[in-house]
Amino acid sequence: MVKHIVIIGGGPAGIAAAQNAAKCKDAKITILERRDFAFHAPGALRAMVDTSFIPKVLIPYNKVFEKCPNVEIKFATADNIAFDSRSVTFTPTEPSSPQDTISYDYLIIATGSSYPGPIKPTGTIIKMEDMTRDLTKAANDIKDSERILIIGGGAVGIEMAGEIKAFYPDKKVMMIDPNNELLSNSNVPKLREPIKKALLKFGVDLFLGERLNERFYSHQFGTKILETESGKTIESDAQLVCVGMKPNIELMKDPDCIDGRFIKVKANMQVDHPSRDYENVFVIGDASNHPTAKLAYLGMLQGQHLGTCISKNVKKGKDIEPYVPPSVEPCFLPLGTKGGASQLPVGKGVIIGDFLTKIFKGKDLLSGMNWSSMRAKVPK
Repeated sequence: MVKHIVIIGGGPAGIAAAQNAAKCKDAKITILERRDFAFHAPGALRAMVDTSFIPKVLIPYNKVFEKCPNVEIKFATADNIAFDSRSVTFTPTEPSSPQDTISYDYLIIATGSSYPGPIKPTGTIIKMEDMTRDLTKAANDIKDSERILIIGGGAVGIEMAGEIKAFYPDKKVMMIDPNNELLSNSNVPKLREPIKKALLKFGVDLFLGERLNERFYSHQFGTKILETESGKTIESDAQLVCVGMKPNIELMKDPDCIDGRFIKVKANMQVDHPSRDYENVFVIGDASNHPTAKLAYLGMLQGQHLGTCISKNVKKGKDIEPYVPPSVEPCFLPLGTKGGASQLPVGKGVIIGDFLTKIFKGKDLLSGMNWSSMRAKVPK
């Protein structure tokens, strides 16, 4: 009997899961994805500065499953999951289309996370042209701003500062973070000092251990004079929010399955709950509390692993094996196309500088790899 695998979310994790599960001819895979494009999030920061990069972060789905006749993408919003009856209710994106329901034998929740747009598409973005509009507007606003304050000293803030400074070397770029060190939420202690030195060398002003009196939840453009809790004054023409990742867990209504911000999962990414309702329900990527770092590349690896395991489970009844993340967190932090510092997941962590960071990520921000995984060619 053919088993039905339903995947909610067409990001890197969900697509990888579908591609690997599709190798099992006894499985039918349906992906529910509300947008008509895949978003290459690692390239968003460059697209917010250099509009010529925008086409490289918007990937069409038309080629990805050409050779997988057992995979179907439905452009639709998942509205509700009935775990007891193993069904998902959804509304097609096509205007005036009625709500519908599909049943599943396996369910993969790959809903990812939200971030202040256009670092990631906001909830209202459905079409490629809408995302192009938002990225273009951000790029124009940044172009018109001479003093730019980056709020957040994590990976996103660091790369944002680097992209702006590399494209506009004469702009004043500042970064503020309440922690005394950069990358405070990442397990990369050996990388913090090298990337700090790289930012300072690049001409980025750092305000570490400082918190603004005013809270920001979205990017703002316009001259502001802001004060920190310690009494420092910072004047800027743009305030870019590079913090605030929010896992998309709204479809999980059971509070017993929620661990703080995330959906609880076991080592094999199955929902961590004793009820049989969750027996074949899995969560991959940013929405789960799996110890894997929240990186698009690692989400893709999770998807590959789970898709392969489900394929083997369908064909041979094999157990879904745990996913073991790298023992050392990979972290690539390009500062534009030429500089940066990174940690390779080798040994106890190997730190590399400008040249190798450019080779691994800085040159194209992994767009070539992502387009290739979608069976598509990067536009020139």
